[in-house]
Order: sequence, then structure tokens, then C-alpha cells
Amino acid sequence: METALGLPSSFGQLNIDRQLEVFKDRLSGLTGSDDLTQFKDEAAVGRLTDQFLARSQIAQLESIISPAQTALILLGG
Repeated sequence: METALGLPSSFGQLNIDRQLEVFKDRLSGLTGSDDLTQFKDEAAVGRLTDQFLARSQIAQLESIISPAQTALILLGG
């Protein structure tokens, strides 16, 4: 969930009440609701999974491609 919501790796060090507040805020911004029961719907799970995969792939690319290379890829595409 941290990856899907774009939260930093240091997120777990926050006070638990602050984690809940940030988690609900990010979830609401991403899906329109902070209610976890929305994930009973397969479409909602699919959207969250897509978000996770996209952020995960971007993070992997950032670790192996320099910002200059990224700019060249974007400009060349």
C-alpha cells in the first residue's frame, strides 16, 4: 500500500495516528474514498494494483537511469 499510495519508506516511522491520517488522505485522493471496503470490488483492486505496478516500475527505472537519460527518452519518444 505504501508504494501504491506513493508514500516514502520512512512512512512507518511516523506516529500511528499520523500514519492513519496520511493513509486515509492519500487513499481518498487516489480512489475518491478512504473506506477500505471499496476493495471488495475487483475493479477497485485492479486500479490499486495498476497504481502499485506503475510506481514500482518508475522507482526501478529511477535507480538505473539518470535524470539526463530520462529526459532524452521523453524527448525522443
